[in-house]
Amino acid sequence: MTDALKRLKSHGIITLELRTINTSTRACSNVLFIEPVPARIDEITNSRQFADNQLESESVYVTPPTLKRKKYTETTTEITTKNKNILIEPVRSEVEKTEFGMTKPNPNPIDVVFEGIFWLQVQRKVDKQSAKSAFRTQFKLWRKETGETPEQFAEFLVADIRVRLQANQFGFEKLHPATYLNGKRWLDDKPVI
Repeated sequence: MTDALKRLKSHGIITLELRTINTSTRACSNVLFIEPVPARIDEITNSRQFADNQLESESVYVTPPTLKRKKYTETTTEITTKNKNILIEPVRSEVEKTEFGMTKPNPNPIDVVFEGIFWLQVQRKVDKQSAKSAFRTQFKLWRKETGETPEQFAEFLVADIRVRLQANQFGFEKLHPATYLNGKRWLDDKPVI
């Protein structure tokens, strides 16, 4: 559309004018008005054409409409599956090295203990991510006080959970693991068996 308007304007067939229109609610600026030039249209319409399609009055060269524009992208059906990682080997993280079977990432030992010891023993298996986060946080605090390992912390918690479940501590079987950890419920008074 823009190309057509430019061609018509360049040959004097139309004039283009940008106006501001005021309405009852607001002003609309840059409204395009297109006005035909009757004399030029008459000249084109009433001229005789020769065999080579040139007008009698003058030879007018009109550029053909642009059918294909230059694009900055290329359309292709080729599927690319190349690894585009340009980092040199020492800079790659452990996670990046796992791609294409290089090395496996080292799992967090605290998470391994959480999964293998603590999570297996809790009664309500809900909101695992919050419980894992709370386990990490409480272990770090525990380690500052006692200097013990994640396994020792998990075994301590499991022993506390068993005691409370065997004593049928009221509501303990319904307690969420994250609540148990965040509330440091292992510090509560032990029930009498």
